[in-house]
Amino acid sequence: MAGRVDDVPLPSKHAVLGSWLNSEGIANDGMVPTWSSVLPGNRHVVVDGLGHTGSVLDHLFAKPTDRIALTKAVLVLAFDTQ
Repeated sequence: MAGRVDDVPLPSKHAVLGSWLNSEGIANDGMVPTWSSVLPGNRHVVVDGLGHTGSVLDHLFAKPTDRIALTKAVLVLAFDTQ
């Protein structure tokens, strides 16, 4: 699973890095390039709007995330043999 954030909120501590990556045309999660979150050769999904810490932390600058549903979806991707 990888995240992608097009607009990093300015009060976010990741704003400078995320904005710079966006200005360079590099898809990112607000901190690292999206492609760097994907293990080569494995199935993956990119979740639009999911920031670097969005799947594990609640904080003022992230949209609410249903972490239980997200964890279940990632486990299905990891262990489903279809």
